[in-house]
Amino acid sequence: MKKLTLLLLVLFPLLSFGKGDGILGHWHEVIRLGTDGRKVEFRDTIFLEFKQGNEFIWQKKNSFIQRGVYKSENGGKNLDIGIRYFTVLEIKKNKRLVLKDQAGTYEFEPYTPVSQMVPGRAPETYAPVTSINQMVGEWDKFKGTSNATQQQIDYTRTVKKVTVFSSPKDGKLGYIYAGRDGETASWYIESFSNQTLFCNGKDKRQFKVLKAANNELIIEGEGFTYFLRKFR
Repeated sequence: MKKLTLLLLVLFPLLSFGKGDGILGHWHEVIRLGTDGRKVEFRDTIFLEFKQGNEFIWQKKNSFIQRGVYKSENGGKNLDIGIRYFTVLEIKKNKRLVLKDQAGTYEFEPYTPVSQMVPGRAPETYAPVTSINQMVGEWDKFKGTSNATQQQIDYTRTVKKVTVFSSPKDGKLGYIYAGRDGETASWYIESFSNQTLFCNGKDKRQFKVLKAANNELIIEGEGFTYFLRKFR
């Protein structure tokens, strides 16, 4: 049955999207097949959004959002999004999208983002963060976004965790941990003013604090925005 499913995917007539809008909209991954055609269990669900003007947004669950420009090639048989290159096996507008690359085959279905489920919902606004005491605790990243397409993520600089002390320890207000840090943080927090964390360590860094309320901390720096929560 699994081999038959893969065969049908390969033989299904290709629908060109080069001049159409069949690929536009929000898609989320529902099935993943390995190179052998067998179903693969996965937790890093792929979310894709294709917009007018050939703009796309790509995100794997609990990872960074990446943006860029996509293009159709070979009469719609291939999809180039810069960070990945796919063969298009099937497109059914508002129903099904099947893509394949050297690592496997991915089936997508349309979905409605939470932010679009409530008509007229206004964008969230954040109260000013006036004191570092609003950030006390251990914060773990659950999502990250970037303001430009990233060919590679530098996990020695992207933030995975923020710790803020209730009172200074050895002159430090807290720590900033990078993705590849173990128990030792790459940076410590020297000071906080004007809604900005000033850090030192392997180099000097600054992070603008956008939100510190309702168990959510949002900071941004060097083109990345980090969303963190207290899970302990």
